[in-house]
Amino acid sequence: MLRIATVTAITGLSKRTIYRMMAGGEFPQSVHLSPRCTAWRQGDVAGWVASRGVA
Repeated sequence: MLRIATVTAITGLSKRTIYRMMAGGEFPQSVHLSPRCTAWRQGDVAGWVASRGVA
């Protein structure tokens, strides 16, 4: 599971852009681990990066 800081570092996208893309169905959805803790599945993010050709 990846937290937002790691996702932004991997993708090069800002936090705001990630949430905007999630709302538009263009980025993997996050998983709520607790009421104040959100994370992304590593495989989902890796797959998205591979499909976009992002380094």
